[in-house]
Amino acid sequence: RSGVAFPSSAARTRQGAGAGPAPFEPQKMAGKRIGESVMKLLGEMSLESLGPKLEALGVRSLQDLSLVDDADLVRWGLSTIERRRFFAGVRGALGDAGGGGGELGFLPPSALTQAAPAAKKQGAPGQRKTRDAAAMGPARLDELLGRGSAEYQLPRLAERMLAATGPLEIPELASRLSRAAPALAQGYDATQWPQFVEAAMRGYPRLKVEDGVLAGDHAIVSICNTVLFSVSEEVISDTAVWLRVAQCLSTPSQVSMLATLCRASREVADGPAVWSKLLSRWYPKATLMNPDWLAAAELEKRLEAALDNDYTLAALCRRLENDTALDIGDLLRALPQQTTPKALIKFMSSHPENFRQSPDGKKFAVCLKPQEGGWRQCKEWRTVNPFQT
Repeated sequence: RSGVAFPSSAARTRQGAGAGPAPFEPQKMAGKRIGESVMKLLGEMSLESLGPKLEALGVRSLQDLSLVDDADLVRWGLSTIERRRFFAGVRGALGDAGGGGGELGFLPPSALTQAAPAAKKQGAPGQRKTRDAAAMGPARLDELLGRGSAEYQLPRLAERMLAATGPLEIPELASRLSRAAPALAQGYDATQWPQFVEAAMRGYPRLKVEDGVLAGDHAIVSICNTVLFSVSEEVISDTAVWLRVAQCLSTPSQVSMLATLCRASREVADGPAVWSKLLSRWYPKATLMNPDWLAAAELEKRLEAALDNDYTLAALCRRLENDTALDIGDLLRALPQQTTPKALIKFMSSHPENFRQSPDGKKFAVCLKPQEGGWRQCKEWRTVNPFQT
């Protein structure tokens, strides 16, 4: 309005090009998408559906895949095999496939597979762990190195492994720990390392060490059942472990709680192996069988036992016309006692030389003396089928 001409935005950009930073260009930022090499690797692992999720997480190159955590894959609903396949493919693509890491299940790559750095800041010497920190779930592998002594790190690393493998013997667990954390195993020989591992496991309240029954048995380490229902986000993915846990529960509400923990626990909690054992324990006098069906089955057994004698065979073969097509009603009327068609057909099937059945299964024939050429008209008929009424 005053007649003063202001410079345009393009002019201001040219004037300040040498003095200030380059202007923000959203087009270039929007063009940073997940790389083709990442999508190619996902295709080789048959995990193409992870592309949009990894892109939303911020993955752009193959190096970014090493930052993906196992908790991300669990949150996306991947199974145990898919998570193991993912981490194995990442280790192979980044040149970290060796070193025994493939035997650690679906655990992500970790700094524990390498030697410890020379300098790491330790905590204060007199500092005590808080109660809340002790109640938290097992730490990630890349969070353990340099965060305490070996006695502190080993049980938490072992808990992380047992969550994927289930209970392990002390020698096997010590071998896996030495491959996963060679820096912690330094300074111990082949005899001292298993003893040190066992002592560390026995001093950790979240793990349970069970001694063997026989003299040569090794101690077995497992996760305590009470830990499975804690506020920890870690889950046990082994169905055999979940089955043992579910069969020891005391109330149906605990089974319902177990079914919400993870995919494997839901599969076990909904299965008949759990409920058949728990119901028999909770309600020993109850049954899952239909009482009417049980009564009918018991009646069938009694009727079959009543027919199983020579008098029934003689009544059918002597009262009825031999080598002639008969209905099932003619056979029932010839019997001196009442029975069912199912029981009668089963009886006739146990005497194939005296009874025959038509090809369509609707007619029957009897013969008293089949050895003397009694079968003529119905000679080509088949034996009685006990499973067809």
